Amino acid sequence: HRPDLPSTPMDEAEGKRIVHELQVHQIELEMQNEELLQARAEVEDSRNLFRELYDHTPVGYATLDRHGMIRRINLAGAELLGFNRSGLMNRQFALFVSEGQRRSFRAFLEGVFTAGVKKSGEFSLPAVGGAPLIAMVSAQPSPDGRECLLVLTDITDLQKTKEALIQNEALYRNLFENAFIGMFQYSPRDNRLLRVNGAYAAMLGYGSPEEMLSTVTDPLTQIHLNPRHGLENIAHAELRTWHFTEQPLLRKDGSTLIGKIAVRGVFNPDGTLEYTDGFVEDITESIAAEAAW
Repeated sequence: HRPDLPSTPMDEAEGKRIVHELQVHQIELEMQNEELLQARAEVEDSRNLFRELYDHTPVGYATLDRHGMIRRINLAGAELLGFNRSGLMNRQFALFVSEGQRRSFRAFLEGVFTAGVKKSGEFSLPAVGGAPLIAMVSAQPSPDGRECLLVLTDITDLQKTKEALIQNEALYRNLFENAFIGMFQYSPRDNRLLRVNGAYAAMLGYGSPEEMLSTVTDPLTQIHLNPRHGLENIAHAELRTWHFTEQPLLRKDGSTLIGKIAVRGVFNPDGTLEYTDGFVEDITESIAAEAAW
């Protein structure tokens, strides 16, 4: 048995130094642990906030894997598809697309994963117990290419409005082209005829609307016997009301007629005058008949 060696002042100082360093290290570890706990709490808060935003945003979101299986979907997305979320998980998203578009959707999704870029398309979703919905589907692949985020927007009402506008445009075009009264659209900014119908072209002696549009390059001087009348029509159109007047107009051969004119302004969203709509009736003979009386 070896006898204990007596401690020396140097040994005690070294021990105190080591103990102090250990205490400092322990304090540093405790501070780091507190920082980690705080960071973990912040991450958890962020995760909860993301989950809250993801679930309750009014826009539909869904995450698909490369096989088109639904891995995640929010409440708005589930509502668009007409099912509870629990009934959608791990099911093919294509099954909730109208049958006639399923092949197109699968090709769309494959194109997103293959190209690795965002793509958008319109697809019909057969709502349960109701009319089908039209959804704008925007697909963005994840950075690792293993999943794809879908953004689903119900554009059914927008599509119906678009179709109604197309139908109204077709109806207006039919009325415009086949009306017995002269009709025109005129751009005051460019002093240019935008559109004339056959009745107006024939009234002024042109063979067709196309001939009149290509020939009349300055409507104020080529149509109005007095250009001031044309400027008056524009000024009244800017008052956002119909303007009715009778004015002498020039035919292609230089002769004149008396036109009964109705003009109104059509305005841009910012309130500026875009063009004028006009109706013209040739009342030359009726004016002459009244004068003969």
